[in-house]
Amino acid sequence: MRSKRHFFNAGRHSVCLDTDISWLFEWVNNLYPAEPQNDNAFSDFHINIASHRELGSLFTKQAKFTFAERSFFNPLAYEHAFPLMEWGLNWCVTNHLNDFTIIHAAVLAKGNKGVILPGAPGAGKSTLCAALAFQPGWRLLSDELTLFCSDTATIFPNPRPIALKDGSINVIKHRHPELSFTQEIADTHKGTIAYLKPPEFALTEINTPAQPRLLIFPKYQPSSALELRALPPANAMMRLAEQTFNYGILGEKAFTALNQFVRLCDCYELEYDGNLDHAVEQIEALL
Repeated sequence: MRSKRHFFNAGRHSVCLDTDISWLFEWVNNLYPAEPQNDNAFSDFHINIASHRELGSLFTKQAKFTFAERSFFNPLAYEHAFPLMEWGLNWCVTNHLNDFTIIHAAVLAKGNKGVILPGAPGAGKSTLCAALAFQPGWRLLSDELTLFCSDTATIFPNPRPIALKDGSINVIKHRHPELSFTQEIADTHKGTIAYLKPPEFALTEINTPAQPRLLIFPKYQPSSALELRALPPANAMMRLAEQTFNYGILGEKAFTALNQFVRLCDCYELEYDGNLDHAVEQIEALL
């Protein structure tokens, strides 16, 4: 297949995608709003996902990501083209949006009160994010990237599909069978992944920022009862610094921004056993 071009909005950014992988268009169309444009229109990010074969290999087909005609990642399995695009878009954002302090955390809002959920892999961040995103009165800002603007002391929305992994896929499917998921993508370096289409409300409110209010470090512990522990701001700030993508680039500005951020929030650790109803009730009670 010859390469074709497609324009779409990925959160608050416009993307021009060139690809010769036909099924990738279908997945993008199912999960992202299209943005009709002509070939001369400006896009924030112009990316290419191409089918690829390593030199000397006739049988192993792969997918290769390029940005600005440069390849920044090793090619992945052909079946992993969509996760490759998602991870590539995350890379584009974290390497080019230095007007924001960018934290690796899910973020949602109830009204204008922002709830930030940083978490290591397996901590249950995305599962809890998906549960909250479809609760009445809640709004998804991002599953992965918290964009904090210190000038306005607000978090800017960047809603994109929610990446669910392994057991959390069936947990959310059982909770919300009416929602739109991709098929499961097995054997990625993060395990089995499926992507969940974000709520329409998140997209219509994409220009409505939120104020940081709750900073909660979730931890999924199958054998533990629900437990909430207050976290001193200094400890929270140190943990956030480890999760801040552009800390090394922003330096003192990032330090100041994170200090401002934690002082705007009540900070907690939340251990939960997978009972999402209890965890959601606890977070709503804190608000």
